[in-house]
Amino acid sequence: QAESFYSLAYKLLYLAKRYRFDTLPIAQFLTTRVQFSTSQDMTKARNALAYLNATKHLELRLNATKPITALCHIDASHAVNPDRKSQGGACIGLGRGHVHAATTSLKSNTQSAAESEFLTTGDNVTDAIFIRNYLTQQGYDVPPATIYQDNEAAIKLCENGVNSSARTRHIDIRHFFIKDRIDNGDIKVEYLHTKSMIADYLTKPLVGELFYKLRDLLLGYTTL
Repeated sequence: QAESFYSLAYKLLYLAKRYRFDTLPIAQFLTTRVQFSTSQDMTKARNALAYLNATKHLELRLNATKPITALCHIDASHAVNPDRKSQGGACIGLGRGHVHAATTSLKSNTQSAAESEFLTTGDNVTDAIFIRNYLTQQGYDVPPATIYQDNEAAIKLCENGVNSSARTRHIDIRHFFIKDRIDNGDIKVEYLHTKSMIADYLTKPLVGELFYKLRDLLLGYTTL
């Protein structure tokens, strides 16, 4: 049974990382349970299969803005994991739908929601820069990649760097390269209301209207 769960968990992850981004949160969770899985974990995996079976019609729909622009939503849920580490999520698209999505637990514990958001931005902004650079190499005239954030304190950390606040001096200096990327014109950081933050879908379980709204935005069925 453990071997069966292991196989199923990673098959779900394979699908989630390449096509069905809406199943990424549950797939990522299941892979954290493969070393000590229980019958309850298998039940959750079967529920994921039931959801996939009920939503076989869902597609990944992609389109691009003019001029073509890399748009990246980054969000974090503070201290939601059993070890009190935060869960970060990011998705990158070119206008409609997304070509990249990720969710992961932060490697270190954080002292505030702003710090969680800032560290998650630092961990994921390089993917947005990579996609922008790729488009530039294809001959497109691409403006700075747009990084959407719903935490204004985290935005100030991105824009001000180490001079932002004495309360953030404990943050590893490697995370402050974001300001340099802003100054170089590679990225720009903009505020986006939490209810429109697509990456919120990737950081915690959602239910009801918000689940369907963000899922459809993630897969490209609707646009902001």
